[in-house]
Order: sequence, then C-alpha cells, then structure tokens
Amino acid sequence: MDGFGYPTMSSFFLKEIIHPLKTVVLLSLLVFLWISCSDGRLSIMEDTPIHPSQKRSLPFRTGPISYLALGDSYTIGQGVAPSQNFPSLLTSKLKKREIEINPPLIIATTGWTTQDLLKGIREADLDNKQFDLVTLLIGVNNQYRGQSLDDYGKDFTELLEKSLRLVGSEKERVIVISIPDWGVTPYATSLGRDKTKIALEIDLFNEKKNSLTEALGVRYLDITTEYRSLGHMEQYLAGDDLHPSEKVYDRWSEMLLEIILNEMNLR
Repeated sequence: MDGFGYPTMSSFFLKEIIHPLKTVVLLSLLVFLWISCSDGRLSIMEDTPIHPSQKRSLPFRTGPISYLALGDSYTIGQGVAPSQNFPSLLTSKLKKREIEINPPLIIATTGWTTQDLLKGIREADLDNKQFDLVTLLIGVNNQYRGQSLDDYGKDFTELLEKSLRLVGSEKERVIVISIPDWGVTPYATSLGRDKTKIALEIDLFNEKKNSLTEALGVRYLDITTEYRSLGHMEQYLAGDDLHPSEKVYDRWSEMLLEIILNEMNLR
C-alpha cells in the first residue's frame, strides 16, 4: 500500500499472478493423484494386497524318493528272491549312496502283456499319486504270443503317457528299458523255436518302443544288446533256463544307477 491507502502497482500484479497459480497448482495436484492411482489404489498401497494371498500347496517332491516299476516277469524278477530284482537292487544301491528312497512300488506280473499292464495300473488306482522315478519294461509277452506290432505301439504309447502323468510330466524322470531277447536262452532251444525269427521280432518291438520313447523325449536304456551275449550262460540264468539270474538284474540296476546319478536330479 502507498501512503494514501491505495494498492501499489507491485501488489496489484502479485494478486493477479498468484490467483491463477493457485489454480495451476491445484490442477497439478489432481493430475498427480490420478496418475499415482493403480486400479483405484494409490501407488503407496500397491504393496498391500486387497485380498489375502492364497496358500500354495507344497510340491510333491518332498521326503524320500518314490519309485514306481512297471513291467512283467523281468521287473518282478521271476526265479530270484524279491530283494534281487532290479528295482529292489537299484533302491539298495541308492541307499548306499545316502540317497533317501522308499521301497519300490512294483506293478508287474509274469506273463503280462501291455494290455495286462494297463489293466494293472487302473486297478492300482494311481490317479492321485505322484512319483519321482518310473521305469517301464514291457513287451516280451506281446512278441511271445504273436500279437500285432501296431497294437503294441498303441498300448505302449498309452503306457508312456500314463508314466509321464505319474511323474508330473517331467520326462527326465521316466526310463524306458528295452525288451531282452529270450531267444538266446536254453528254454527257447527246448521249445524248438527259431532263434533268428525271435531276434528279428524282438528288434522290431524294440524299434517301435524306441521310436515312441524318443518322440516324447524320454530316456531309453538298451539292455538287449548286452543280454544277447550272456543270456545263454548258466551263471546268468535262473532255474527255469529262461529268466535272468540275480547277476543280470544286478547289471541292469547298475546301468540304471549310472543314468540316475549322472543325468537325473530326483529332487
């Protein structure tokens, strides 16, 4: 104000400038608040959930390793003590290496074909179970009974898919094992069977098995080649002159152990 009570020029201009500035500041504040919102919440609240977080269920891979062995007489170890079949020997070898593992669940019976094994799996009611390791050895009885290779392929594909579901679709946890050539045994000789024909048919079944296995990215273990060089020897035969002795099953368990220790992380 000047000496006469009238506003000076400077105070006049200050009022004129401050008034619009208030408006600008207010608008800027509103824009800031709008931008800071996220789904109706201020940015400072983004770390605070609106709803309580859902509890996650624990993964099934806890505790000792669970092992499922699927197959036929070669899996149960026909002709040897239960402790001497390859699933049991493999379990013992893992334990010796201080790897916690439960006794194997074996679904297998002498004489089973792929259809029999599929039925056995259904009857075992495994729908709500998960395993850390599955081995699958099946097919010799399909060949022995003269069953169709195409039917075998369909059944084996279903068995592979079931095996994968049982390990949570983690393909590295399934090991498919080739069919041994029983034609090299004294039992085949006693039947007067054509060993060359048996060998050719076993090869065809194994080729089908191998191609289906590789198509799904599953590990395939060839035991047939080695077995052909020793399956006729007395020390490698069970009492029936057909099935392998515990020495052969021990060898198969060693081959599986090597895969597990070098290539698989069961946990």
